[in-house]
Amino acid sequence: MKCVTFRLGTEIYGLPVDAVRSIERLSKIRAVPCAPSHVLGIMNLRGVVTSVSDLHTVFSMQKSEQTDESRLLILADIAFLIDEALDVLDINEGDIRPQEDQPEVISGVLQHNNDLIAILSPDQLVEQL
Repeated sequence: MKCVTFRLGTEIYGLPVDAVRSIERLSKIRAVPCAPSHVLGIMNLRGVVTSVSDLHTVFSMQKSEQTDESRLLILADIAFLIDEALDVLDINEGDIRPQEDQPEVISGVLQHNNDLIAILSPDQLVEQL
């Protein structure tokens, strides 16, 4: 299994590569009145109007300042603001350990080098919105 890893605050997360449509640099985001707190707005991504959500807010984390490393992680028609795209890892699904008492959005945890990577379920992530 291939997994896209990214940083959000001080934590590292991963998503199956087949769920990630693309990773983009920040571009113009237009505000949407009366949108939920996690929605930053909408953007035109290659002719497709795409909703942009702040993954910090979705996960109830403190927002980070946007930097040159900030990216948009595109899943289907939704873009998520992340702090930094890291790497694509080849992993064995058997190395992902299910964790009890974790939100359903986390399908398991992977130990990679000295890092713990929370592997996210793309379906559960989109369903949380």
